[in-house]
Amino acid sequence: MSTTTFEVLEEHKAFGGRLVRFKHLSEACGHMVAYVYVPPREAGCPALYVLGGLTASDANCATKLATAQQAAAQHGVVLVFPDTSPREGPDDEHPLLGRGASYYVDATREPWSSHYGMFSYVTDELPRLIEATFHTSGRSICGHSMGGHGALVAFLRKSNLYASCSAFAPVSNPSAIPPPAPAWRAFSAYLGGGTVDDSPDAPWREIWRSYDACELIKAYDGRPLQILVDQGAADPKIHVLGARRLVDAAKLNDKVTLEYREQAGYDHDLATFVATFVADHVAYHASRHQK
Repeated sequence: MSTTTFEVLEEHKAFGGRLVRFKHLSEACGHMVAYVYVPPREAGCPALYVLGGLTASDANCATKLATAQQAAAQHGVVLVFPDTSPREGPDDEHPLLGRGASYYVDATREPWSSHYGMFSYVTDELPRLIEATFHTSGRSICGHSMGGHGALVAFLRKSNLYASCSAFAPVSNPSAIPPPAPAWRAFSAYLGGGTVDDSPDAPWREIWRSYDACELIKAYDGRPLQILVDQGAADPKIHVLGARRLVDAAKLNDKVTLEYREQAGYDHDLATFVATFVADHVAYHASRHQK
């Protein structure tokens, strides 16, 4: 299969630029769809990959974050809104597993490993396609909830690929927060796992830590990094997300600087909480490409 196939599904004028939805064929995930917002100054702009949350699709961030597109037009940033998981291959009736619930990992267990290569997709395949098609220059990454987890993991594991990273209410410590935290079911299915009572050095735990932002921060040993995180203080999911644990993890590693902002009165909602602060994040990423 090839990622070079590219078919435009729809296109809309927005803030002087254009919002394009397309589909293509991915080696890691099969047929995939995504939205791209291209600002008025098209060629040579940096690309900001915006990863969506649990149960969402490519349309959620693209249609609910008009404030991001407006800021991207102002700062000359291309926004890329990938789908949150493959839409072919295996699925599960439980909403915390399968389509809409990839957790941006490369699955190693059947039946998921045949299509659920989302880490490779968002960090390698899709960027190569975007750069060849829209002539972008430079990458940054951000995300919301499950997508915040994906953004942090991508940045910490492949920091050489990205100028910057930010997240909204990210799933932050999935290897350490037991059920009912939603990541537990997905990680067990995609990567294999045991029980909460297993030894800390159980083999499956090491695999999970490789997709755990808190553990990756503690172990990071590359160039100095900066990360911006916004968390709603009134988020009913705040304890299972574990975003506050990022602060403690960053204190243990002077190579990672974390700006953690807990926003009073805001909850977890994409169209209200994230939409309120996403322009700040777009400006943050644009400034990192200017340095």
